[in-house]
Amino acid sequence: MSRVADVKLGWTKSPSSDVKSVQLVITKDDADTTIDVEATAESFQVTVEALKTVSFKVVTKNADGLVATSDSYTFTLDSLEAPLPASNLFHQVLAVRDVA
Repeated sequence: MSRVADVKLGWTKSPSSDVKSVQLVITKDDADTTIDVEATAESFQVTVEALKTVSFKVVTKNADGLVATSDSYTFTLDSLEAPLPASNLFHQVLAVRDVA
């Protein structure tokens, strides 16, 4: 029996106000799949088999037809037998204030 994982691919969308379309280019097993997503989207879910390597990039097009392509992001899944670690650790400053 083989294992698979449902994986959320995530990004921060373009802050440009004139975005017309966004495409994901997902590479798995050396094959590219291009998927149209909403211009406001910041994630997409895929199923990935254990021990597979996946990369993706986000292609953003504006109303004038200009294109911006993100860097590629690549990850490899392990055997999916052991527990997976926490991911996407970050910090966010919520407020700055003076104290007496």
